[in-house]
Amino acid sequence: MLNQRQRHLPRRTKSFLTLICVVVLTGVTNQTGYAQPISLKLSLLTDQLYQIYNISDFDIAGGGGAIDLFNCEVTSNLPYKLRLTIVSDRFPGSPFVEARSGELTGNLVLTYRNFRALTLERFVYNPQQLESLSNAILQTGRLPSGRYDITVAILNPDSNQPYRDSVDNPIQQTVSLIISNPISLDLISPGQNAGVAECPTLFSTLPQFTWNSDADKFIITVCEYLPTNSSPEDVMQNAPRVRMTLRRNQDFFGSPSFQYPTGGLPLLPGRIYYWQVLALLQTASGEVQLPSEIWCFKIHNNDGVEDQLQLQQLMNLLASLGLQDLLELFKPGGPLAGYKPNGKILVNGKNVDLAELLVLLQNGSIKIKGYNVE
Repeated sequence: MLNQRQRHLPRRTKSFLTLICVVVLTGVTNQTGYAQPISLKLSLLTDQLYQIYNISDFDIAGGGGAIDLFNCEVTSNLPYKLRLTIVSDRFPGSPFVEARSGELTGNLVLTYRNFRALTLERFVYNPQQLESLSNAILQTGRLPSGRYDITVAILNPDSNQPYRDSVDNPIQQTVSLIISNPISLDLISPGQNAGVAECPTLFSTLPQFTWNSDADKFIITVCEYLPTNSSPEDVMQNAPRVRMTLRRNQDFFGSPSFQYPTGGLPLLPGRIYYWQVLALLQTASGEVQLPSEIWCFKIHNNDGVEDQLQLQQLMNLLASLGLQDLLELFKPGGPLAGYKPNGKILVNGKNVDLAELLVLLQNGSIKIKGYNVE
């Protein structure tokens, strides 16, 4: 309530007091920071996500090889700093990378590459955590598989503490980078490692190739062994009988596999063939190739010499097992006299060749309980 003296103040004085009040209130609002919006938007660049990340992609050593990785948008009319941290779920707790920019003003759009190019007050890494990662890093140059949480916060340049929003939460955002490093690549069939033992014989000229891997893209190559070749690697330099690029969910589903094509160069009887698979993986520096072992196999020879040898091995094995009555079947005058194996054998519904049958009998995996001749 105004007293008598106040009621009669000149109009100009009232306006001056009102102006002072407005200035004071505006100044208080500026100090809290809420009159000037500060916002942050952080997102991974999905078109820049790779299957493998090298330690150089994060430019920890300052060599200038940082990748884009994420997109960060800052809106602010107040001065600020940016703080970046990267935490690995393999070693939770303190970040293994922590960086802080110098003072910035105005709106800003930047990626991780741009962030590394800023004037930085601080860029450090946790030596204990990197030492724990060092074995994997030194062996491959890649970050190990796992989840890497990347956090960007907007800091008050006076305190180096995060600005806070209207409900007192720090203004920061986190995105998670999942690194899978799909490096497994194990051949299954046909054949076996070319440097270990003699190449197994196949009775099919259209074999099914299978292998295990969590990669998504492959190149399979089959080459013929020549007398001039000196090593499995040398064989793989020959002109290929077939070379195909295969993609998951397009050329195969589930475990990788490949049926030798009827339209390819034929696999010839009595010849030896080597095969290898390359897994193709995307990295920031481009596509890299992960080679498998080199395996080999021999195509069954139609001249019957090998058949006769394996039949004799089978006869010797049956004799050693005391199955004399089976031997009688193949003697002159017996119901199977003059017969030779045709390579078509079913064991529990699965196709095996004569060599595999011999192995199964020798190691006791199967036993002969009875027989009949049709």
